[in-house]
Amino acid sequence: QKAKTANDSMPSLTLYLAGRGLPYAGTSLKVKISGEADLELGETGVVEGSDPTYAKSFPFEYEEGEAGESRRISIDVLNENGSWQCSRSFLVGEILESNGKCHVEAKKLSSGGVLIAHLSSAVASGSLKLQLSGRGLKNMDGVGILRKSDPFFALMVLNDETGNWDGKYRSDTIKNDLNPDWDECNVNLALLCEGKLDQRLRVVVFDEDDKKKINLLKLRPEQNEVMGYDETSVNQLLEGGDMAMLLRGKDHGHVKIGTAELVDYVDPMENVNAIMETAGKVEGAKLAAAVTEEDLKKAQEDLEAKIQALAEAQAAADEAEATLQAAQGAAAAAKETCDEVVGLFEALEL
Repeated sequence: QKAKTANDSMPSLTLYLAGRGLPYAGTSLKVKISGEADLELGETGVVEGSDPTYAKSFPFEYEEGEAGESRRISIDVLNENGSWQCSRSFLVGEILESNGKCHVEAKKLSSGGVLIAHLSSAVASGSLKLQLSGRGLKNMDGVGILRKSDPFFALMVLNDETGNWDGKYRSDTIKNDLNPDWDECNVNLALLCEGKLDQRLRVVVFDEDDKKKINLLKLRPEQNEVMGYDETSVNQLLEGGDMAMLLRGKDHGHVKIGTAELVDYVDPMENVNAIMETAGKVEGAKLAAAVTEEDLKKAQEDLEAKIQALAEAQAAADEAEATLQAAQGAAAAAKETCDEVVGLFEALEL
């Protein structure tokens, strides 16, 4: 039995974000998207450095056509102290139409640097083949050999919005058995953990209550008695071994991992990471080129100013030389006149 957690009639997109050349020691982003009412998508954690790639992604439902493409994604940029620095927005259609099939768009920030946004519809595919066995589970139906619990296990994920652990998969029920061997199952990884193999999971063993209807999405201890649980992840399950079933700090037996294998697993993050890395390099190169171009322009202006100053100095030197030559000519003429006068006086004396 598998649980659906999304509306199959409405496709979804996931927003990924990065920055390049940001003038802060660290940054975080607050993200919302327009609609009938603005929807807060959430906030990234603080990422240090001027070239951050934010680990948190933001999924949202997407209506194809003009209505979906005209939705506006608004992003507030906060510094390492949580103080607002600037804002930038992207249209969904603007990102989807940018860079062919890459769907990545970059925009300059008023405070410096660029913000990179990528939209992806890719989801993880594949399943987790899993077989678990309970050993020495605590009997919740009293004491004795005639009445024993009817255990089943559920895989649950923490819902950040409600704070509840939501059921994603439940096993078959083994009646009247404290050492159950549950059937091997295949769990859809997209529904279980969105393909995130390090996502926190709980393996919870319940004692089924036949008198109450079991609702996987609302599976709670008040519906079925909890026999014990342990926290893990898909990656930890793949390592095998045993999980201690604890309840209120007390040992309630353990669950043995018989089989844990990935089947036809494809991680969409590999493609997302490649796109974001490439976009980051391109935008970083553009910023470096812009700095180089600005430096070159300034050097050219300085050179032209120096050439102009040199030309003015040369003109002044030429003028001074002309003045000097004129003065020298006048001095020569004066000397010649003086020599003539002296000659006349000498002739008169004779």
